Amino acid sequence: MSTNGIASIGTFEADNLRIVAESPNKVVMSGTITAREPMKTVQPFIEKIHAAAIGAGIKELTVDIRSLTFVNSSAIRVLINWVMLVKGESGPRRYKLQFVTSRAVTWQRTSLPTLQSLAPDVVVLSS
Repeated sequence: MSTNGIASIGTFEADNLRIVAESPNKVVMSGTITAREPMKTVQPFIEKIHAAAIGAGIKELTVDIRSLTFVNSSAIRVLINWVMLVKGESGPRRYKLQFVTSRAVTWQRTSLPTLQSLAPDVVVLSS
């Protein structure tokens, strides 16, 4: 197991989006995701985070999205895929995704409870 957790993954930036693997078990996402095909740009970075989390034996990964002010429907699919990747892991490889949200951001208030319903054993929401 790595003591650096996901921190060694670094930062992803594209258009108005910034994703930072900030500490061993924390990711901060800020800006907006409006790309037409975030599956080609954002998804590979999410998969690196996922692989690093498993490699480090992380039990809970905090994903701070309070400053992620807008995502299009294609970007929501990226989040769904991440949840499904985690849900598909077994036993000690599975970790929780704790999304730190802002009640002031409409898409978070409306979309994340649905995301949580897909995998209530994986997704935790906090404000």
